[in-house]
Amino acid sequence: MLQRELTYALLTHLAPRDLLVHAGAVQLGSTAMLMPGGHDSGKSSLALELGYKGQFFSDDVTPIDPQTLAAMSFPRELVLHTGTRSGHRPLPRPATCGRFEEYDYFAAGLADLTWASPTRVGALVFPHRRQGCVAQMDTVTPAESARRLLEQCFDLQKLGATSTDVVIALGQCPAVEVRFDRA
Repeated sequence: MLQRELTYALLTHLAPRDLLVHAGAVQLGSTAMLMPGGHDSGKSSLALELGYKGQFFSDDVTPIDPQTLAAMSFPRELVLHTGTRSGHRPLPRPATCGRFEEYDYFAAGLADLTWASPTRVGALVFPHRRQGCVAQMDTVTPAESARRLLEQCFDLQKLGATSTDVVIALGQCPAVEVRFDRA
């Protein structure tokens, strides 16, 4: 409960200056990949696995600088569905206090992830995890990307009209929807 309250307090503090997106994010090469998605869409799984190949921003909330369109790290504990853990390389078990309902909370450092420096978002990946699904990837249009991004933004009114400009600019990035069972 404390982790949740601290996260909400930090989001409230960041909201007036950054666009907050319900998204995982990683840096591969010189490009930040933003992975927006709803609850249980697979963004944490995908961010964790891709984070091993690059650098890690977040598994659940990614602040975007409206001036530079850079993703910024959101250094808090990783939150993985207990069932999701079975599809990843072995991770340490969280302490009893690090378990909440069916979720495990643990430090990103324990997963051997490296935090990324602010990097301009250059690609969008919309994850869609479904048990038994064969991996597929389809292109997403800029209009559809913008629509999906709007659905995953927190508190758009804090940034006012700037939030719309940021979503439109991000929507122009190359985008795909990825359907998968295991990241």
